[in-house]
Amino acid sequence: ININKVTVFPNPTMGESWLLFTADSNEETEVSVWSAQGKLISTSRLKIYIGENQFALPDLSGNPVGVYFIKIKLNGELVSKKVFLIR
Repeated sequence: ININKVTVFPNPTMGESWLLFTADSNEETEVSVWSAQGKLISTSRLKIYIGENQFALPDLSGNPVGVYFIKIKLNGELVSKKVFLIR
């Protein structure tokens, strides 16, 4: 997968955001959300399909304002994207 084709939107967010990417194969994967301080916020197992995929990420509105990292394993590669939580 091309890392540039993985998008988190809206970014910045006030809480709710989505993960959008194109997959080359059908597979199960894990998506995790981490704070800038290295604290695991959530982990989800997802079934992805060949082509365009879109998933709702956990609502971050109850967390402190700042940078969060969305990490997803695709085709054996770990992709990390930043999302900015604002008020």
